[in-house]
Amino acid sequence: MVRAIGLVVAVAALGLVGCSDSVGSDDGRDPIPTLNCVNPIDIMDEPPDGWYTVVDVVAFQDVDSHQLGRFDAETGRRFSKFGLVLRADAAFVLKVAEASRPNAVLDWHTLEEADPSTAIAIDGCAGVCEFELQPGCPLGETGEWVVYPGGVWTVEPACIELEITTDRASETVRLPIGVTCV
Repeated sequence: MVRAIGLVVAVAALGLVGCSDSVGSDDGRDPIPTLNCVNPIDIMDEPPDGWYTVVDVVAFQDVDSHQLGRFDAETGRRFSKFGLVLRADAAFVLKVAEASRPNAVLDWHTLEEADPSTAIAIDGCAGVCEFELQPGCPLGETGEWVVYPGGVWTVEPACIELEITTDRASETVRLPIGVTCV
């Protein structure tokens, strides 16, 4: 009996620890995973040419279509890889709009949770490279924008709607994943 109580207490404690880094929830039930800002792949003063900013906190590449990448037979999805370009220190939520579910999920490898998600919370990533792990982000370099690797998993090619929400504004964008948005 004591072992069973100890196990219940341990499981409850792990549940509390697992949720402590999350902000809000996507549907009122599950916490939104938070981007881990530790390992950017690049840092810059402004988004690259050919990219556009949304709500002045995130930038996306202005392309006719993002290429469909590798296929995962287990999930039945294809991965479209592109960097997540964020304004340093900006806090916001990036969420797959209802209209694009369940087709699309987000997967930036720096998420606190290992699995792809329909939403990601960004608590504000510092505009400084703290570790010399990436060639585009040498130790001590600073900038206004930071870049993290990842992308979107889709079942079918589509114009994926993403909602970007800050404490001041909200905007929806359409990302062309394997198709051209009209």
